[in-house]
Amino acid sequence: MNTSVLKSTLLTTALLFASSLTFAECIKPKTTEAYSSVGCLKEGLLRVIHKKGGWGFIDRKEKVVIPFKYWFADDFSEGLARVKPSSENRSKWGFINKTGKLVIPLKYDFAYNFSEGLAPVVIDGKWGFINKKGKLVIPLKYEEVLNTFSEGLVPVKLDNKWGFINKTGKMVIPSRYDSVGNFSEGSASAKLGGQWGTINKKGVFTPKKVTRNSYSSNVSSSSVSYISKPSADIYKTTFTYQVKCSDGSWGVLIITNGKTIAVNNPNHNISRTFVNYNQESTRALASKVCSR
Repeated sequence: MNTSVLKSTLLTTALLFASSLTFAECIKPKTTEAYSSVGCLKEGLLRVIHKKGGWGFIDRKEKVVIPFKYWFADDFSEGLARVKPSSENRSKWGFINKTGKLVIPLKYDFAYNFSEGLAPVVIDGKWGFINKKGKLVIPLKYEEVLNTFSEGLVPVKLDNKWGFINKTGKMVIPSRYDSVGNFSEGSASAKLGGQWGTINKKGVFTPKKVTRNSYSSNVSSSSVSYISKPSADIYKTTFTYQVKCSDGSWGVLIITNGKTIAVNNPNHNISRTFVNYNQESTRALASKVCSR
């Protein structure tokens, strides 16, 4: 396999895992060996990669619902799924419904799935938000967004600082933070003046140390707060680690044949592949997922 194909394959795999990072139950009905990758059952459909190439969707009985014609297709969320037909840079992102109809045109440089009725999209380096009709409801003016809405708020970057907007586009927490995470149970991680802590929905910052979990002993870098046990492909040649960064974002580390690695973190705009990379410890490689 040549380098360009390998990079494309690794990036596709990274996108698969990065878009599936969740602790929710994953239901995978039994399928035949026709597919090289099978996702979790979401909204009644399974996204799969056919061994002959291409992403598509099947139902529980393995009936093909949406043909295998996409370079990448995400899980359905709120009735829609983001898709990209080709790996070429000029290929754009759009959204399909559960019949496979393209309901939001392929015109975005990148997009995340819908959450709470809105989806982040980017054109020419500027981020904004669309509704399910494809209407731009929050202008394309942000330097970066951190995934999708959670608890009514989403982190956005302006003038190289992070803040939070609501679903009307109002900046409800000023953009003054060096780094932030999404809200969960009323609070979000944040870094201000070199100090990590948490903020509430009123924007009150409470400094505190980042808490590590039971797997943190496998990671030396303070930029990483969690690394999962690896999942392996059927040939035991590719190992995938889910990595949580100390700012609350998630990424993926993929190690193939012990020497080729791919790191992906959509929240940091990181997507890199290293071929014939000198071996380092897993803890050192995981920190690359969380670098800025």
